[in-house]
Amino acid sequence: MDERQDLLDARGAGVVCFSPYSPGLNSIAHCWSNRLRALKPWMVKDFLEALVDAFATLTGLDIRSWFRYCGGQIAFT
Repeated sequence: MDERQDLLDARGAGVVCFSPYSPGLNSIAHCWSNRLRALKPWMVKDFLEALVDAFATLTGLDIRSWFRYCGGQIAFT
């Protein structure tokens, strides 16, 4: 057995393996795909301007909601 596994077992801890990356479970992907798709940038210059516009519309509620939607657990103080 691996030394790391022995240390985890001794403390009653374990390892949870996540599936490979999935954009459907990524709150950031949801955030930007929705906002940028709505702005429809087709050229690099338009895309950069759309990023500025998209950043300007984010709220704390948006961020918390995306994390919650994707199953993330975050604490705001």
